[in-house]
Amino acid sequence: MRRLKWILIIVLLLAVLGGGGAAFFMRDKLVTVAMQLLGKEPQRPAPPPPPPDPNAPPELGTYYSLPSIFATVSGPGHIPHIVHMQVGIYMHEPTDILWVQAYLPRIMDAFQSYLHDDVIIDKTHPIRLDVLREVMLKRINERIAPASITKIVVNSVVVG
Repeated sequence: MRRLKWILIIVLLLAVLGGGGAAFFMRDKLVTVAMQLLGKEPQRPAPPPPPPDPNAPPELGTYYSLPSIFATVSGPGHIPHIVHMQVGIYMHEPTDILWVQAYLPRIMDAFQSYLHDDVIIDKTHPIRLDVLREVMLKRINERIAPASITKIVVNSVVVG
């Protein structure tokens, strides 16, 4: 009797688990059949978005042109040179322009202090724009948080 009881419990447990597993794997079909019985149209999932075009230019975001930057930098023999730069920045969100405009004096000060302190003009070592972009991206993002800049574009550099 006791053995029969255990066998019955095991069989019922296997039947419940087997039915639950079958329902799990056929749930889409079960939902479709139930919707047809109720007279409703089953919802179809939205088609996936098309893949991005590999030939399309990358999306950079919103562009903002900063005012002209003037800074005095050291040359060989500590001869001062004046650097005139035209710089633009890209942001993901168009609303980040408001943060940039609010903190524009800090951004301009960051550019001028970097150029004044860390850049030395020499015929053998011109201004390294890649380093300038990398350092200024970090400094500007620190100053305008929570907004963020994605890219800095140096349009022109004139050293006189």
